[in-house]
Amino acid sequence: MLNASVNIYPNPATDKLTIEIEGSNSKDFIIEVFDIIGNKIYESKQDNKTTLKHTIDFSSQRAGIYLLKIRAGNSFTVYKFILSK
Repeated sequence: MLNASVNIYPNPATDKLTIEIEGSNSKDFIIEVFDIIGNKIYESKQDNKTTLKHTIDFSSQRAGIYLLKIRAGNSFTVYKFILSK
């Protein structure tokens, strides 16, 4: 479990999903997105800042349920979000 405040919006998303992370003492974050059958469709490494705001463009992806995994050091948290078109 991450030791940070995470806000993901909008959910459901249409084309873009924004992730805000605040209050972590980790050096960096790895953000991964998987489709519902487990295929990784996105990965990004982000340097830690006091507040991290990251937007992902999903305009080329199909509607469905996706999993967002945020890793920081040895900790991670998984969030479910819906992409609707």
